[in-house]
Amino acid sequence: MQIKLQTLITAVFIICLSACGSPMKSIKVNDPLGQSEVNKNYEARRINEVIVAPLDYISDETTPTSVSIEFTKSLANIISTRTSINVIPISENNIANINGDFINGKQAISQKERAVRLARQASAQGVIYGTVKVPPNININDNAFLSSVAINLWLVDVNGSELMWEFSYSDRNKSLSENILAIDQFMAKGGHSRSTKQMLDAGFSAAADELEVLRGSVFSFSGK
Repeated sequence: MQIKLQTLITAVFIICLSACGSPMKSIKVNDPLGQSEVNKNYEARRINEVIVAPLDYISDETTPTSVSIEFTKSLANIISTRTSINVIPISENNIANINGDFINGKQAISQKERAVRLARQASAQGVIYGTVKVPPNININDNAFLSSVAINLWLVDVNGSELMWEFSYSDRNKSLSENILAIDQFMAKGGHSRSTKQMLDAGFSAAADELEVLRGSVFSFSGK
């Protein structure tokens, strides 16, 4: 009897998973270097005010070692200028305190929880947080051959801490042989190696453009 009951519970659980599914669905991104998913419960223009929480910085390690004031400011500025979302500024003291916690090994809470707390302190409707990975020991303004970026961003509705949108973007300077094989793309990007800063701005701009499209669009998730 007990085995039959366990089997029934398992079957009901599987049926529920199949019926409910993940709330996140992939959407087409205009920039081929980006990937995006949106919560099917997202309501256009529901989140009108956000903060951009300090972005975690990753260099040659797989885990964040600090947060970047420069990257955070750049993303906040691009979202503010390229979307109709109001970006509420946060103090550099908050960023400095978070960096201090990294240095002293006091990061006891998750990045998401930390971001939501900051957003609630600012009375924001949502928060954008994320990670940025760039090669170590490279000046981000130099057109270095080894320049590359990997960006991951998340938008969370502060009311309920629900994930509404996520975005990923990666790019790198390619070798000469790779550029020859894709000469059209290479020339479209200026015909020379790009700096890490240029790649970051391109990634942040792609994310901002997707957010603005999302705010003004109605998405159909059936069969996607």
